Amino acid sequence: MENLIYIISILSLFSSRVVARLNDNGLEEVRVGLVVDLSSIEGKILETSFSLALSDFYGNNKGYRTRVTLSSRDSQGDPILALAAATDLLHTAKVEAIVGAQSLQEARLLAAISEKSKVPVISTFVPHTLSLNKYDHFIQLTHGTRSEAKGITKLIHGFNWDSVVVIYEDVDDWREGLQILVDHFQDDGIHIDLTTSFDESSLGTDYMVYQLRKLKSLRAAVFVVHMSEVLVSRLFRCAENLGMMEEGYAWILTARTMNHFHHLDHFVVRSMQRVIGFRSYIPESEELSNFTSRLRKIMVDETTAGMETKHFSVVISVWAHDIACILATAVEKIFVRASDAAIDKVSNIRETIRHSRFKGLSHGDIQITSNRFLSGTFEIMNIVGTREGRIGLWTCGDFCRMRGIVASTTNELETIIWPDESDKIPRHRFLTENVERKRLRVLVTTRNWFPHLVAMRANTFTGFCIEVFKTSMEPFNYELEIIPYDGNDYDELAYTLFNKVHMHYLGSVVLMNFSVKWCF
Repeated sequence: MENLIYIISILSLFSSRVVARLNDNGLEEVRVGLVVDLSSIEGKILETSFSLALSDFYGNNKGYRTRVTLSSRDSQGDPILALAAATDLLHTAKVEAIVGAQSLQEARLLAAISEKSKVPVISTFVPHTLSLNKYDHFIQLTHGTRSEAKGITKLIHGFNWDSVVVIYEDVDDWREGLQILVDHFQDDGIHIDLTTSFDESSLGTDYMVYQLRKLKSLRAAVFVVHMSEVLVSRLFRCAENLGMMEEGYAWILTARTMNHFHHLDHFVVRSMQRVIGFRSYIPESEELSNFTSRLRKIMVDETTAGMETKHFSVVISVWAHDIACILATAVEKIFVRASDAAIDKVSNIRETIRHSRFKGLSHGDIQITSNRFLSGTFEIMNIVGTREGRIGLWTCGDFCRMRGIVASTTNELETIIWPDESDKIPRHRFLTENVERKRLRVLVTTRNWFPHLVAMRANTFTGFCIEVFKTSMEPFNYELEIIPYDGNDYDELAYTLFNKVHMHYLGSVVLMNFSVKWCF
């Protein structure tokens, strides 16, 4: 794929400098490309918001010499078509920047071609992941997954939960974003009891019910969910049918999942009662209200009618607005600094963006650092009825009430309603002691050949291997029965087990002597 991108970039003979064209009004025109799935809600909102933002920007800055114009291409949700569209924009339309990349695979392809062409690609759809760090011309405006991970971790600690079950979508887009969260859990002492994954092949309810029933049998109680709206809709319907949305359970949604909340129909929302979720925070303002209301009127006849007032549309439209204003401001700065004779010597758009500050709807002060602007503020939502109730904010390492009271702990958040209308915080129940304990019989050698690993003294076993084994079994509800083994032929023991001489031990026997044997 890298070779394909290299060949395409060579054939296209891309320029890394801003090229201006005089339009009919004598203004210098700079073209920007848009590569999205125009049949998707996100794609339509991004295109419409970007165009409206440019119209507003130049309406407020009539004296500017430059004009950014938009050239759109339809990726149809296919990464290869997105790559082809970007190539066409660079070669035919001679664009100076590209906005798009709706999936991680698209982001990687467009980021790679941006490195070859030296033309920046700007994305707001794909969360920040480590695999994109190596691309110098790939710029992101999105929410900060590290800040979110810290917030979720602190929320879990605040409710005195020491372990969770993670449920995620098993595709690249969702796996990479999850890794940062998992790393924070491990660094901060939150144990992950189990991870359960689903993909598009899991759309049938049988497999999902099977996995959830298994979690329920293990008495799992606290779940962190990171998946798309398609799988979420199935997940919570199954969970509700299994009685896992009742008192004693807690569900936490990541921001990427929660930002898609309004794609769900009311039947699904009804099954998600009392769920907690993090959501990208967009501060309310008169300018925001004015922009979104006009956007709603423009899109009223589109297939997205009815979606424009939803939060997900606001998030996408606001980021699109800010990207449009950033590009328009950067282009004008370039031409202000350059004389007509030196127009081919100006700095490229990427460098101008990286060394400037911008005012946006998403934040009052936007500065691109290390090719990205990551919003670290999140709303914490509690789904009640068909709406999300805001119970607080997470920002700058602290919780904050909606009334503006800074809180270092979850105690200062607004009241949370837990499943089954309960105000009692669910407690960790994974394999708790009130479940009938099973006996695990363990054969341990009495031969003190390696006493620092395994040793028997006065009917008590000690040593490194014993400690490791006991520690690894602590999360499970087993009563250990230590059975001394004084034989000196381990092969004979294995042979008798294989021939079912000790069939009553099979299935609940751990041969500690094999661990010793393979230690050296």
